[in-house]
Amino acid sequence: DEVARPSSVGFERGETARATAIGAASGLAIEQWRQHGHAKAEETDRQAVADHRVNELDVTIELQPGRIARYGPVTAGGSQRTDAEYIEFITGLPRGEQYDPDDIVEARDRLSRLGIFKSIRIDESAEIGEDGELPIEVTVQDRAPRSIGFGGTYSTLDGLGIEAYWQHRNLFGRAERLRFSASIERLLVSIDPSEYNYNFGVSFTKPGVWTPDTDFVTGALARQLDFENYRERSVSAQIGISQQFGR
Repeated sequence: DEVARPSSVGFERGETARATAIGAASGLAIEQWRQHGHAKAEETDRQAVADHRVNELDVTIELQPGRIARYGPVTAGGSQRTDAEYIEFITGLPRGEQYDPDDIVEARDRLSRLGIFKSIRIDESAEIGEDGELPIEVTVQDRAPRSIGFGGTYSTLDGLGIEAYWQHRNLFGRAERLRFSASIERLLVSIDPSEYNYNFGVSFTKPGVWTPDTDFVTGALARQLDFENYRERSVSAQIGISQQFGR
């Protein structure tokens, strides 16, 4: 929760007096209070007195930290495709815990990682409630849920390769991702289709299965690879969880 000292922005005796340094120093001081749970810390007064005889500027900044805040109810809106309760869960802001601005940044990161929103806005209530709780409002804007992609490669050794995929990013309204992909390689190298390389895969990811940072992942891949001395035909599958440990 450490914040840079005001001296780091030039707000220190002996430094050149700059208005930008005064404003930055005030911002750092407010942020330090916010890091300790005072969500509504603010500057209440600023006095600057210039002594032109000695070319010095005396500055006094007064702050009002306000009360320590705890997270209140989180409400979500703006999405036509995603369950509001799920959005509230993914933010990971437990009601009753002490406010920390870093939690708000992490909540925005979690929502962004889902890949289903064009815009995300997290607003804190203007006032802390009498019970010490600070309501949080999340507003999102949906992206198109489906996407397709195509690609190709060519080399004189392996010939022409073509690949494509289709993806749904919000299958059941909780950011479930379903993806189908396929590719074929060694075109133009041989006219025999049995000598081509084929890949066909499908994957499914369900974010936030136990915690907001835990995803369930599964997938399968069928392929044929034609080597000089043998040909491989195989099917493989995987199932597991993915855990996000930090930014």
